[in-house]
Amino acid sequence: MKTEMHVVKLPTAHLLKLKSYCELHHVTLIEHESLSLILRKSASFSLSSLVCIDLKLSKCTQLFNQIDGITKTIRLVILSNQDHQYHQKLLELGCRGVINLDSEPSAIFNAFNAIVNNELWYPRCVLSSAYSALLSKYQRDNKCTLDCEGLTEKESEITTYLIQGYQNKEIASLLHVSVNTVKSHVQHILKKTGLSNRGQLSRSKRR
Repeated sequence: MKTEMHVVKLPTAHLLKLKSYCELHHVTLIEHESLSLILRKSASFSLSSLVCIDLKLSKCTQLFNQIDGITKTIRLVILSNQDHQYHQKLLELGCRGVINLDSEPSAIFNAFNAIVNNELWYPRCVLSSAYSALLSKYQRDNKCTLDCEGLTEKESEITTYLIQGYQNKEIASLLHVSVNTVKSHVQHILKKTGLSNRGQLSRSKRR
């Protein structure tokens, strides 16, 4: 299926760069009168289509409201030479990338090629920030809070070692008890805390 690129009217210099890319890569360039017209027709676009929106054509808040939800069915690209202020929000809304049409043609071509191949095109600092936020959320979601109420003093001490990743043999050596004694304590700890295995303990934090 041939790729289509849908755009609202652009400055001549920018439009020429897009036309050059489309001719070289056999992409059909389709110009529209307004952003609202593109968005109304977007449901009929093929999944391989690119919809390119100039960020300067609309107030950002209004644009965010307009594109929210449509990125599940189309590959939306933002054309902008603005700073990174709004890039994080655009990424969260599902936009495939932000391309500066004031860049050299080779850079623009590389950006479109990446997006056509289902990659993202954002400044590295934006992607790094998004990755850090995603990683923090994952770590929060996968880290349970351990209720140690009801544990004996010895069980509480062993729990601290388990959270730190110590193995039974290491704990036994530190407490001068047998490995079997540690295993018995671990079973009591799991039962009292409602956890099913020591892996959950090692990912926990005490409350």
